[in-house]
Amino acid sequence: MSLAARARGVPLALLEPNAAIGLTNQLVSPLVSRAYTAFEGPERHFRASVVRRTGVPIRDGFLPRPSQPPQRQRAVLVRGGSQGARALNEAVPRALASARTPVRVVHQCGRIHEAETRARYAELGAGERATVVAFIDDMPAAIGAAHLVVSRAGASAVSEICAVGRPSLLVAYPFAAADHQRHNAESLARGGAALAIGNDDATPARLAAEIDR
Repeated sequence: MSLAARARGVPLALLEPNAAIGLTNQLVSPLVSRAYTAFEGPERHFRASVVRRTGVPIRDGFLPRPSQPPQRQRAVLVRGGSQGARALNEAVPRALASARTPVRVVHQCGRIHEAETRARYAELGAGERATVVAFIDDMPAAIGAAHLVVSRAGASAVSEICAVGRPSLLVAYPFAAADHQRHNAESLARGGAALAIGNDDATPARLAAEIDR
């Protein structure tokens, strides 16, 4: 389609939402009249004159929200994507149960992991402080109510967190194409917006230490 557009003189634009360029976008890069980006890294693949760093299109409602002062407990939101993230479902309950900082958690775990994640919090004695849900419909409100977000690092996820304005602890999915989640997380970490932890390093002890810090 891109070649056909170029052959017919139809202007071609693309969106690269991640900090590591996708293979198709890289192959098409010489043909585009406009490249919309969210991170600096992919921009070297395009002529400077065609780049516009506009960020990632996200749904309505993701607006800056002031963080509410903590009461007795700080609020942590765990989001693993619509299907959940097994690594977060296993490590985060143990981390929050052992963290020194009093926390309450909303943990979005994916439908197939809901029962086992809820049982894990209960086994650790943290069931009363944990709200385990398969899916979150009102993500802007969920992020806005949190003091810290623990999340995978897809382009939409990190953009939503930044749009609301919350610190995040990002654990990149290690099998994402071109390792783009790691690049997203590290880009935010370099800007002081997040902490980036590799999937293999996201042990309960490490997560607990970072949450406390």
